[in-house]
Amino acid sequence: MKEFRLVGLVPEQDHNVSMLEKELKHWMKRNKWSKLLNEVVEQLPIQGSVVIRKYGDNEAKVVDLRYLYNDQAAESLATARYIILKDLMSYTEMYKMSKVWDNVDTVLENFENYRAVVGYDEGTLGGGNSGVGAVKNNTQNLVEVFTRFGEFPKSWITHKESDDNELVWGKFIVCGADNVKKNDNNQIIGENGVILWAEELDKDKDFPFKEVHYKKVKGRWLGVGIVEM
Repeated sequence: MKEFRLVGLVPEQDHNVSMLEKELKHWMKRNKWSKLLNEVVEQLPIQGSVVIRKYGDNEAKVVDLRYLYNDQAAESLATARYIILKDLMSYTEMYKMSKVWDNVDTVLENFENYRAVVGYDEGTLGGGNSGVGAVKNNTQNLVEVFTRFGEFPKSWITHKESDDNELVWGKFIVCGADNVKKNDNNQIIGENGVILWAEELDKDKDFPFKEVHYKKVKGRWLGVGIVEM
């Protein structure tokens, strides 16, 4: 962080700028931004792209690209049709979110029907038939929770037919996104997924992602890193 310097536009403001620089560095230290910046510097040349997600007013984390699903033809995340993040959450983490999310009890009560993969290794998912989204490592079961940012009919929030043709931008958090009901002919007749949270957002104010790319190529979102080159 010592490399950060603020430069005033006029000499008369040098003292104020100096005080602001000290305040900025103190804020960055308090919120552990040096760790975040180190992650960016380390990952960018290897992966080709780094995405940072903002949480609240003062917290930000580097997104694990293995669990990021987005429109790969988009020039940037801001222009992508959808952005989906997958989180692997424990019972305890899910229970804590029951104060904020809906239907958490439904997810936990039906956990035994969810997909289980014995010997789960970070970054590697496998297994047979998909349930409502769970994996298993050596110590605990983990629930797959998907967060989707993108456009959708406003009626998905209001449940009014009059809003079917109005598109809004927002966020859906679901469990069991890939779980469906099938008939004897293996045809899909319904969905078993559970909606944990849904809200309409102001994309200009609430867009939570920042991205940087080592090198860009035409026709794809993901940047090119040294490893690929």
